[in-house]
Amino acid sequence: MDHVSKDVRSKIMAAVHSRGNTTTELPLGKILWAANLRGYRKHWPVVGKPDFAWPGRKVAVFVDGCFWHGCRCKYLPRTNTKFWRNKIETNKRRDRRVSQSLRRGGWAVVRVKECAVRKPSTLARIGAAVLIGRADRAIAPSVTPSPRSLNRKPQTHLPGRSNKRGESKSPTHR
Repeated sequence: MDHVSKDVRSKIMAAVHSRGNTTTELPLGKILWAANLRGYRKHWPVVGKPDFAWPGRKVAVFVDGCFWHGCRCKYLPRTNTKFWRNKIETNKRRDRRVSQSLRRGGWAVVRVKECAVRKPSTLARIGAAVLIGRADRAIAPSVTPSPRSLNRKPQTHLPGRSNKRGESKSPTHR
């Protein structure tokens, strides 16, 4: 039982602002950037507004908070359990509906739980989806990039070769 009226509670809750996605989107964005997986767009305007999207490759990545999306690592509150169970089940149904809709539209969908953001397998799954362009295809283990290979930067200049102006970049030819 709440000690304030519904209208007052509504105004109080409306005044509460988010402090950022410090355990979900922000860390994954930093990991993707460090792994040189760039070119994504945030909150691309397709069904479900994925947290990260590569529209040209039709890859959508959703980062789901563990509590709100029913991860096993979190528990339901002891009070108002019926409400919370219904709320979380509704979120899970919406997640399935959105993923299914995107897949029908030819998108690869990767869902990442908050507790798995920093796992190397998460980066490998996203990397494979982006590199192949489709995550829902069967991916052979040899094709799945390792987190180390995703960290390598492409070599932009070979020693002994000249640049656009014809100047040698090799230390022996200066």
